[in-house]
Order: sequence, then C-alpha cells, then structure tokens
Amino acid sequence: MKRSGKNSLIKLEYGAYFNAIHNLITLGILEDASYTYINIGEYSTIGQQLSMTYRAKRWTANVNATYIGRYNPDSEEADVDRYSFSPELGTNVRYFILQDRLQVNVFYKFNGQLQSFSVDEAGAVSTSRQAAYHILDLSFTADFLKEKNLSLTLGAKNLLNVQQVQVLGQAQSGVHSSSSAFNAARGVSVFLGLRYQFQFKNKDNEK
Repeated sequence: MKRSGKNSLIKLEYGAYFNAIHNLITLGILEDASYTYINIGEYSTIGQQLSMTYRAKRWTANVNATYIGRYNPDSEEADVDRYSFSPELGTNVRYFILQDRLQVNVFYKFNGQLQSFSVDEAGAVSTSRQAAYHILDLSFTADFLKEKNLSLTLGAKNLLNVQQVQVLGQAQSGVHSSSSAFNAARGVSVFLGLRYQFQFKNKDNEK
C-alpha cells in the first residue's frame, strides 16, 4: 500500500512465508563456545514480515518488523511448542541538513530471543536459547564541491558495546541447564571513509 502527499510518501508492505528444509546442516555451539557443523534433519520455519517506508523532503525512515517461528526438534519427544517464535525489529533513519550537504544516518536493530543448538562432550545435540540484544550504529556524511563529487563519512558501529550474548541450554536429562555465550560483535568500532565520484560529460552533440 502506498500513500503520498505533496512532499511525502508512505509505503507499507506485508508478507508471510513457510520454509521446509530436508537435512538441515547448521552451526552448533560447543561447551568451549566454539562452533561445529551439525545435521538437524527435518526442519521448517514460518514467519510474517511488515515493513514501512516514510519519505519526506529532508528525511527517510525505514522500519522492518518480523516474527519468525523456528521448528523445535524437542517437540517430537517433549511437551513443548512445535515452533519457537522470536521477533526482530530494524530501523534505519536518514536526515539531511545544511542544504542537503550533511547526512545523518541512524541504524538500530533488535534481535529477539533466538533458538540455537548446543553440542555436549558426548556429541548429543540439544536446543538452546540465545538471549535478546540490541545493535545501534550512527554515521555522518558530508558532501563537498559543487556537484557533491567528494564525500567524507565518519561513524561508529555497535554504540551499545554488545560483545557477548548469553546462551541457555537444556541438558539431555531435561532437569539441569547450562549456559554459555557467543560473540555477537567486537565492541564499539569507529570508521572514516573518503569517496570521490568521477563524472564525464558526453561531448557528442545530441539533437
């Protein structure tokens, strides 16, 4: 669905899906927090997605929300839900100031509690739960010269300094649980970029 005004535009999109996977091979977390490839077997996911885009004279905003259900192999033997659902929310905002020569970009993403898999010393695979976490990035881009050929970008990623996210797993006995962590990001990082765009004019006379 689209709706536009004199200087603005709103766009909404919705989608739903179902995926069936035969002999899924994915990464499992070992007790020392390293990873190994494991074969899950039959697997499926279902989900819904809603996205919105808003554009005005000086700024643009994109919001994307998803709700994903991942098949729970434990449901074959235990009294648990067939699918484990987790939400995700992503937002990207861009704002122009100083006669459109300075651009501010903000990116935010929320990753909800996620299903994962753990492998114990005996090689047994069990379902784990990865804790929710947030990611926030910020950058500034300035354009120079008459045709805006030269641009300078300064920014920072992972401003919330997310590094490790806790993973909770259920032991094979179903009584005890274990916890570990995985490396979600490398902490705060700063970057600087310089770009020049070459432009060539066609000298051929066109009628």
